Amino acid sequence: MRLFFKDFFKLSIKEHKELLSIRNNEYVRNNMKSNSIIEIEKHLSWVNSLQSDKNNRYYVVYEENCIVGAIYITDINEMECTSYWGLYFKKNVNPLVSSISAILIIEKIFHECNTNKLYSEVKNENVTAYKFNETLGFKKEKTIDKNFYKLSITVDDWKNNKNNRIIKTLKKRLDKIEYKFV
Repeated sequence: MRLFFKDFFKLSIKEHKELLSIRNNEYVRNNMKSNSIIEIEKHLSWVNSLQSDKNNRYYVVYEENCIVGAIYITDINEMECTSYWGLYFKKNVNPLVSSISAILIIEKIFHECNTNKLYSEVKNENVTAYKFNETLGFKKEKTIDKNFYKLSITVDDWKNNKNNRIIKTLKKRLDKIEYKFV
């Protein structure tokens, strides 16, 4: 298996359109803060607005030669050493792909973004995402509003959680997977 994480700024129009077809899928939209359909012009304008923004990083996830989702780091706050993360994938993506992608981005966040505490916001109806975050070691910090929970994990908790059975199994698989960020 080969995973490739490509920065949104390096995508062609065709790749942006393919990504938007995933993002605009009802399955994905229903679990996002903004659940409206995004037009390509609006999306491209938003990507352009990120050019000078050092606090947000967005990557398309390729499995082999196919775009299967996106993964991102947002609100990087170097003063407080915090950031947020998120992801979305095609509905029928191999769970190994999303799990390995999550581990890789969390490692990147803790090692390259000067982050000591990582946050995740999960729709309270999205039990799968909530349990996925819990498996990674995140704990519920608070209820944001009637729709979302805020979860968090510290760098120390992440290091300690790497010994849990699921993470260890995934890390073993990671050794056999080719991946890179560009």
